Amino acid sequence: MHVELYEKTEPLGSVIHFLTVILKSLGWNEESDTLTMDVGCGAGNVTTKWILPVFPNVKKMIALDHLPGMIQQARANHSHPKVEFHVANFEDSSSVEQWKGQISKLVSIHVFNWFKDQRNVSRPFTISCNQEGVDSWVPESHFKRYDSSHYKTIAKEIGFSIVFCENEMKVNKLPSEKYAKDLYYSISALAPYVPTNLKEEFKEDLFQHVLRNGGINADGTQVHRASTLELVLRKE
Repeated sequence: MHVELYEKTEPLGSVIHFLTVILKSLGWNEESDTLTMDVGCGAGNVTTKWILPVFPNVKKMIALDHLPGMIQQARANHSHPKVEFHVANFEDSSSVEQWKGQISKLVSIHVFNWFKDQRNVSRPFTISCNQEGVDSWVPESHFKRYDSSHYKTIAKEIGFSIVFCENEMKVNKLPSEKYAKDLYYSISALAPYVPTNLKEEFKEDLFQHVLRNGGINADGTQVHRASTLELVLRKE
């Protein structure tokens, strides 16, 4: 992923709606929480600008990302007295051992789909959350084409009940072609391996691939189109 470009992008409209409308309707903003966690915080801009306000009464938020560059950027540009940024690989349950049983709410936006073993990586959610803990993730599972029933089964197997579940195609308008190119490049896992002299060619090829696969409307509007699963779970 490209740290600088990633930091410049705003969350998709569907993500903002989930954070500011769906979670608010579930009463998340009304509760007082000692410790919450953001898994996959990236450069920290979404954490402090969009996720932290969901928890106005929280005492501390732990924000994790496995890329040191992202955490370095977050600490430099998006520090907040209530937020601690840490480098951690959430696929390794030992990385969250220090917060075992302390997390009351956990948020993970467009991250769960990156995990190689989604069933086993669910264990850290169980370890981190306290008995009444709630966690949420917004996966865009594409490679294995899982539907909501797959994730519901995983949630129940590891001891969570379903509070909210919605699986639909999210179509988010993008402001410009340049913004779209930068967005797709910033979240590409291949970006760090592209030689500097081939960067623009790669961005263009990636952009054209997205266009051929639903990245533009009939009227020419650039869009981000993805089958998205939104889950809010409560630990039983």
